[in-house]
Amino acid sequence: MQYLLHHAIDATAGRTPDQDAIRCMDDALTYAELADQSDQLAHVLIENGVRRGDRVGLYLDKGLRASVAIYGILKAGAAYVPLDPAAPVERLRLILRDCGIRHLVSESSKRDILVQLGALGVALDACIGVEPTDGLPGHAVPWGELTSAPTGSPAVGATEQDLAYI
Repeated sequence: MQYLLHHAIDATAGRTPDQDAIRCMDDALTYAELADQSDQLAHVLIENGVRRGDRVGLYLDKGLRASVAIYGILKAGAAYVPLDPAAPVERLRLILRDCGIRHLVSESSKRDILVQLGALGVALDACIGVEPTDGLPGHAVPWGELTSAPTGSPAVGATEQDLAYI
């Protein structure tokens, strides 16, 4: 049987759901919350066209959402590509194009940079975690909409041979 990183999170959530999995400043997520939120993100990514082996950009500051995003991307069968929030727009554009990124997980606080990327010709299918607005380089799905997505890991058939991150 395959045992991937996100399987360990789900297994721990089954054993100790109320134990803190991640703490960041005064915020925390339990293992159950991490498992459920990453499942929901995985389902939304898949609904927006992410397939096993795709590369998904991760444009978030360090924190709880970044952890949810990493596990959600892995559960969708994709590889995550972390993008430095302090990087210049041209550097981000280069990475997005070089890695073939068509989906991005971010947040509305990064909207201005995302709009600049769109103006520079970056084409994305979807920006997950961003409120819809003109000028974004793709369909926007805000974080709040993820709560209506199903929980339970999607069956994507990922193996230990699949790329996890770049």
